[in-house]
Amino acid sequence: MTCIVSSGALNSTHSPQGFKISYIVPIPKSKEFMCKSLSYDDFRGIAISPIISKIFEYCYTFRKVVDSYVTRGTTANICTIDLSKAFDKVNHYALFIKIINRLFPVKLLNIIINLFSCCESCVKWDSVYSSMFVITSGVRQGSVLSPILFNLYINDLANINPGINRFV
Repeated sequence: MTCIVSSGALNSTHSPQGFKISYIVPIPKSKEFMCKSLSYDDFRGIAISPIISKIFEYCYTFRKVVDSYVTRGTTANICTIDLSKAFDKVNHYALFIKIINRLFPVKLLNIIINLFSCCESCVKWDSVYSSMFVITSGVRQGSVLSPILFNLYINDLANINPGINRFV
């Protein structure tokens, strides 16, 4: 698959409203969901977003990562990780500050802020949809950009020195 992201795509910090709307499908975490009474902790919500927004995220993200590594003469290794409920706990404002501290281009920062502002979703169960509700935290499960943003969010954890005893 060839991905082309033109520089014109970043000339505007606006993202289409359709990129911000999704619906959430609850997926049982356990294979034994037919045998017991379930609570909300027994489900993982997967956000279903428009395919065009995923294609944009894949193309832009993949191109930037590969270009960065190839320019430096190294290889690109890609890894993903699923941390239970961690994606749901990301504070948007803390994420934006971390992105600012990484000196992201202002236009890209504005696009990301715009993508996370005034987002709405609903839950789909079988063929029934709930009422729409506002998303105030977290990054979308199933989004191409979410693992990268989550990595930026938790990246400074590697800088914590566990050998320092602050109580001595």
